[in-house]
Amino acid sequence: MLELTANSDAISQPFSCAVCGRTLSRQRTTRDSPGFAKTFGPDLTGKTFLTYIGRMVATADHEQDVFGAISHPARRRMLDLLVEADRSVNTIAGHFQMSRPAVSQHLRILLDAGLVTEQRHGRERRYHFIPERLGPVRDWIAHYEQFWDDHLQRLQKQLSKMSKE
Repeated sequence: MLELTANSDAISQPFSCAVCGRTLSRQRTTRDSPGFAKTFGPDLTGKTFLTYIGRMVATADHEQDVFGAISHPARRRMLDLLVEADRSVNTIAGHFQMSRPAVSQHLRILLDAGLVTEQRHGRERRYHFIPERLGPVRDWIAHYEQFWDDHLQRLQKQLSKMSKE
């Protein structure tokens, strides 16, 4: 569970999310906030942080985690590599033109979504693919596959009806 806490030194402005309709708060932490310089750095960017209003606790939506995890082409390629065999970070990094820390960040997203597991073998970390976690994706695709099958059958019937006339 991800816990978002309100900061008494933050400036808060409520607004409604255009995507989900939830009431959110746009917060900007001030320089006087505890740990501000260490955590956020100087306030030069004007970045805002979104937090929930009310309980101030957000639970992770694992289905969204899976969809988010497979949304990046590099992560999909990493899963393709892990289907073949368990691999170490360095082995996976050898297949990409990105730094090892970047590969590790992508693997962390896959790990957080539950798509891979991590096992230590001495100094090395090996990753293993968990295909069962792709169930929500399979179900989503099956729904739209049925949708398109129905629509294409109706189109075929309509075209055959038009050709008979």
